[in-house]
Amino acid sequence: FDLRVMMSGPDAAKQLLRSGSDLLMKLYGTPLPLVVACTGHALAGGALVVLTGDLRIGAAGAYRLGLNEVSIGMPVPVLAMELARDRLSAAELPRATLMAQVYDPDGALRAGYLDEVAPAGDVLARAKAEAARLGGLARSAYRATKARLRGSPTMVSTRSLRRRRAILKASSSRTPPFPWNRCLATNSRRGCAKSLASCHGWIEPMPEST
Repeated sequence: FDLRVMMSGPDAAKQLLRSGSDLLMKLYGTPLPLVVACTGHALAGGALVVLTGDLRIGAAGAYRLGLNEVSIGMPVPVLAMELARDRLSAAELPRATLMAQVYDPDGALRAGYLDEVAPAGDVLARAKAEAARLGGLARSAYRATKARLRGSPTMVSTRSLRRRRAILKASSSRTPPFPWNRCLATNSRRGCAKSLASCHGWIEPMPEST
């Protein structure tokens, strides 16, 4: 999710978001073992990629992980919320989403972003070792068990669509799109986020500030 692409115009932003959501669902739904090695910061889209992994190993250090959308004036996308709901600790979910909490690696381990924290120099080796171990398991058994653990590969996408429809139905009226030119003119991250919130359907309509 490249902010420069998002700020280049609404059509580019929509395509970027569509491509990003498709990628996340492919990662989440792959029947193969997916091991994620997180060697640095993972915010917003980066955190969502981490959430798709079967096993997530992060580097110890001064790194930050989390969904920081609300802190920059953007609602957490419905698909992102469903991934967070599926993978994060239930007790930590409100803090991680509504309160835009960003975690250090140990906090990310407790919240459910990571399954393991390793010294920075060992992360890739640990991830490769775990990938080799999981790859040695019976593929059909792994695929079937993963489907039973997570539901069907499209479960998160289906929940996301249902919640989006409910949000739109509950809205008495849709607010006019936030002026895109204002975002481009001010080069504002908050303005750009607000523009995206109004222009793309995978994020619920966002009212103007009063």
